[in-house]
Amino acid sequence: NLQLSLFPLLEEQQDIIREAEQATFGSAFSISQQIIDEVITSGSNRESTAINICIEYSKNKSLEDKIAFLRKEFEVGGKGFVFDDKNISAWWNYDGMYISQGNTATTYDEHLTWEQVSNRIDELLELGRFAAPEVISSFADIEKERVAKYLFEVIRNINDHDYPVLRDIFKEEVYQGNYDDAVAKIKASLENPQEIQHHISLLNILETAKNNHDEVMRFRFYQPDISISQLQDMLLPREVFATELEAAPMPQRFITEDEITKLLLGGTGVHEGKYRTYIFFTTHPDKQERIAYLKHEYGIGGGYDSYRNESHDGKGIAFSHGDLMQPYAQTLLKWNEVEKRIDKFIKQGIYFCIASYNGSYNIYIKNSGKKLPRIMIMVNNYEVLGETYEQYIDVIAQLSREGEKYGIFFVISATGINAVRGKTSQNFGTQLCLQFNDEGDYASILGPIRGMTPTPVRGRGLCKIGGRVFEFQTAYPYKWENINTFIKNICAQLNEKVSKKADKIAVLPDHVRLQDIESHIDTLSNVPIGIVKESLETSTFNFNRSLISLISAQDISMLDKFTSSLAQVFQNIVSIDLYVCDKSESFKDASKFKNYYSLNTTEAFEKMKQVSELENTDRTSVFIIHGIEEFINSLSGGLDREFKQFLVKVKSNKNIRFVFSDAVNKIKLYEYEDFYRNGVQPINAIWVGSGITDQFTIKSSTYTKETRAAIPGDFGYNVDRGTATYVKLLDFYTEE
Repeated sequence: NLQLSLFPLLEEQQDIIREAEQATFGSAFSISQQIIDEVITSGSNRESTAINICIEYSKNKSLEDKIAFLRKEFEVGGKGFVFDDKNISAWWNYDGMYISQGNTATTYDEHLTWEQVSNRIDELLELGRFAAPEVISSFADIEKERVAKYLFEVIRNINDHDYPVLRDIFKEEVYQGNYDDAVAKIKASLENPQEIQHHISLLNILETAKNNHDEVMRFRFYQPDISISQLQDMLLPREVFATELEAAPMPQRFITEDEITKLLLGGTGVHEGKYRTYIFFTTHPDKQERIAYLKHEYGIGGGYDSYRNESHDGKGIAFSHGDLMQPYAQTLLKWNEVEKRIDKFIKQGIYFCIASYNGSYNIYIKNSGKKLPRIMIMVNNYEVLGETYEQYIDVIAQLSREGEKYGIFFVISATGINAVRGKTSQNFGTQLCLQFNDEGDYASILGPIRGMTPTPVRGRGLCKIGGRVFEFQTAYPYKWENINTFIKNICAQLNEKVSKKADKIAVLPDHVRLQDIESHIDTLSNVPIGIVKESLETSTFNFNRSLISLISAQDISMLDKFTSSLAQVFQNIVSIDLYVCDKSESFKDASKFKNYYSLNTTEAFEKMKQVSELENTDRTSVFIIHGIEEFINSLSGGLDREFKQFLVKVKSNKNIRFVFSDAVNKIKLYEYEDFYRNGVQPINAIWVGSGITDQFTIKSSTYTKETRAAIPGDFGYNVDRGTATYVKLLDFYTEE
């Protein structure tokens, strides 16, 4: 927390703020903090974005919740600013925010993860520098208004024709009257926690009914579970924000190249327009014919989506931001420029893909002339999946809803009527019921069955097709009593005939050995250091990014196995010469290394100077110094000072690289040395074991439950531009 004394001088306040900002962001930013803050406080491209952010951050939820909100709030987009007559482009997507000087953020100067953005929003809110007074004073009331309106829309969305009893649940006075009156009464009730709880209890009844009967709600736009979540948030203790800001003119804006690209990749605005455009461009190379086609295809029209105005006519495509009556950052793309850009996109292969067909698998197959296999995902015993991998249930709900148009289909089996949640089950148009013990359960799945039940014969069940209920008989390939033997025989025969087998399911090995990562050994810029725990992909580190790369832990003994294993990986890179300096002689199996120095540190230093003077070589010399403090201290007679000067001298030498491996408190001793400041990038490093959040030498902006928790010694973090990824590290020495 940033605390200012009661009457500090203005200069003192500014110094304190700058120090706090530097402690948070370190050297990760080369663009000024003022510009970064301007981009962050301008918010997304949504209407009322500052209000949306203030509402969410007043709830004081977890960092993970805040990041999820920011990804949803910002989605994919960007904007351009003008500072001191220089264009600054911002772009954001799932991975964070990118800021760059110039007209595009494709090649960026700064990358902020959503975690960094979230932390900075918290700081700016605390400092009173995030939003204007009118936003701070009104966002709480606006939230109540939104919650009240949504609740009233949920009530109006009830299918009271088929389920009048559910509409009667909401017959209290607070829900009655015209739209404005009812919303005003509901909004007033949100001041009372007991009344909020009452709203939630009624909505829970409605949610239970919806889970059992999809048709309870008329449309998907307004759903009780969302309203319940909103009301539960109203019960949370809230942060109170102040503001130090005064009304200020908005910085000059411009349309970035990234925004123009997104606009054109969005298509012509006419059904299957991108497909027609792609076909025309690939069959008509003449520029004038293409321009004439574009004018006809786009025609005269446009659109407005609360922040972006787009219109097109005979002159070209006009693009601007802001209100229709007061637009800003206006840009006109003439048709010859549009033709040039689309031609470039097609040649790059980014204009035309399956998404170009409105995300439709069937349209893609029909019109592209290409073949794309369908994907069938079968989940047996769905309730066990839900218990074991609860985090993926919402993913399956989304995929089963959207997947069909992409050629992805699901078949799931479950043993209980409530095993599949309503928002998932409603995505399955075909539902089959085998034998139930309770005859009333059939109606819970299929709706009205008019008294029909399946005959008590093995394999009989009920299904609904075209609104009608039918009884069906399961077809078995063999006599039931011998079915298992039959299936085993079929599997054995297929194993003999089929040469192409399914890929092995990736698992995290007990110990990451050379054979686990050997295929990924390539260059010094892409050295495998372990396996990412979450994705099971090989984690690589760029040792070519700076003169000196750091490997650290709370204690040097934790580094022995990993650093020794990493040295073996280096030996498998054909373009480098490896030298190991191990003053404490703690390296595992030192005999494996041709150039190994232990007590003879002076000789090692002489070797460094020799290889640094080599010219016209395509090889890189890599020196691993295990225990950098002990190495430097062992250099006597002024050689320690000479070694530090040598590191400054060779900073720009591309043919020599160093890896310093030591305890973090030992590395910290050199933070203010010239060689460290010039040759080390602390936002790129490798951390072994627990304690990454207990130090500030390695600059990690990832602060989660996982990074704060104790972890095994063979796990660690690959810190890349300040973002720490949890990795099971190399270990070639621990016995199985």
